[in-house]
Amino acid sequence: MKMAGFVIEAFVLFSVIFLFFTIFQFGYYWVIKGERISKYIFFMKHVDIQLSEIKQIEAYKVEEIGTIHFYLGKGPHEGEYQFIMKDGLIIKSFAHCYNSNGLTIGRYLNKEKRIKLVKKTRYKIMSS
Repeated sequence: MKMAGFVIEAFVLFSVIFLFFTIFQFGYYWVIKGERISKYIFFMKHVDIQLSEIKQIEAYKVEEIGTIHFYLGKGPHEGEYQFIMKDGLIIKSFAHCYNSNGLTIGRYLNKEKRIKLVKKTRYKIMSS
């Protein structure tokens, strides 16, 4: 009988964790208005920057050494973007933020606002 109680508690715990990540997925986004870009987390503004202050965007992809990667669909190959500001400040963003045309935030700013995009790869040794 104790096993059934553990299963219910585990189900509730995983449901809460899943709900938190789902809310975070929809509650983390960027808004571009004119020449300003704002980052929202849980529907509250956290960062507000002028687009002209962005020096370049670095797109980071993490690859594990010894693994094979298959990219299916239109998802981003990179995992995060770093906005390098002219004053040296670095602002990070996840790569799962898309606009209505399916472009990620970094690729959109590169294509539409002509901000330089630098692709970088970090290598990680696979641990067992």
